[in-house]
Amino acid sequence: MRSPALSIASQAVGALQLAMILWGSEGGSNATDTYFYLFSLGLLPSQILTVGVMYPLMINRQASIGRKAARRLASFVPVLAVLVTATGVVWLTTTGRVTVDLVPLLALSAFNSALQSMIWSRGVAAESTGEPHWFAAVALPANSLAVIALLVPWRNENLALTAMLAALVVGNAGYLGFMVRQRIGSNAVSRLPEQSMGSQAAWWYMARAGTGYGGLAVLSSLAVILPPGALTVLAVVTKLVGAVTSTFVNAVLPALVHADTDSPFEARRFMRLTGVVLLILGFSGVIATTFLLGNQTLLSVTVATWLFAAATAAAAQRVAFRFLSANSSIVTLVVLPIVILASVATVAEGELNLTNLVAAQALVDAATAAFLLAALRDKAMTIGARTATAMLVAIWIASTVST
Repeated sequence: MRSPALSIASQAVGALQLAMILWGSEGGSNATDTYFYLFSLGLLPSQILTVGVMYPLMINRQASIGRKAARRLASFVPVLAVLVTATGVVWLTTTGRVTVDLVPLLALSAFNSALQSMIWSRGVAAESTGEPHWFAAVALPANSLAVIALLVPWRNENLALTAMLAALVVGNAGYLGFMVRQRIGSNAVSRLPEQSMGSQAAWWYMARAGTGYGGLAVLSSLAVILPPGALTVLAVVTKLVGAVTSTFVNAVLPALVHADTDSPFEARRFMRLTGVVLLILGFSGVIATTFLLGNQTLLSVTVATWLFAAATAAAAQRVAFRFLSANSSIVTLVVLPIVILASVATVAEGELNLTNLVAAQALVDAATAAFLLAALRDKAMTIGARTATAMLVAIWIASTVST
């Protein structure tokens, strides 16, 4: 139970940090929008290349990544993270979001993205051998220091966010130094073959991860167009979904599905149990939100459905990485861009709003889960994922038409 405990601790500290940010900004501002946007964007190369390509090639039975290729990838991702963050800065500047007092925050965001990508490479490598606790604690040191930094009564919000980001950098640097000294992930890379096998598989994995994670990044970028504070709300919802997925799936499933796993039986049972629990929790939240904030019912239903879809997609993806070929469910490469194009079209028509943007992000996960579960021949979970997909399509249409 070490991994779930670490994940819960990490998410709890992260939730406290999030609450303190929102309290200091009175619900969200341009500065918080900038921080959340660049933070998520800096993780994109790790999500696509480390989680989406390196990890499946370390556990798949039909293809594998070689030691040299894995080390080169781990060296390349931090550089790419900085470049992607810089691209985000350009987009924020284009939309008039960047001011002089935000420059330190922009620089620290880029530096932090590089540190995070190096930590992710080692943590994900350790996961491939059934040791998920290192990745479960990935944000705990940094978030703890960030909370301490936010306790100081800074003169203004921008200074507080800059100090918090500096604390994140220190925490991530410390955790990375610890991982290097303890050789976390190094043994997993050492057991890889000298040469990569099934090079075509890498391109399939990259296409799928790029479509999924890249699509979510595009949707987040569209939120920059909305009024200040909307991107912060979207980031809060995204972090909530990510926290639930990390606690229920990412902290547990790597112990059930890794390079030495021979059967998906235990993982399938875990998926179904997690799905039921999240449905109960999600729609309990809908009832509570309806009583407290009656005008946000549609958004709360969207978030509840996303909780189920995101956790299911994450679980199905890990099982597929181990037991399916790389080109399984290639239909997602066609379906997911349709979601993105539909959202871009709402921008052109002036119909973009927070609810249909959240629904679009949730659709990416729901569609992924539906196709992967069908490929895994899990009928019950496939029905659940398809139902979630249909609900999200209906919500997207309803919220767009009512704009």
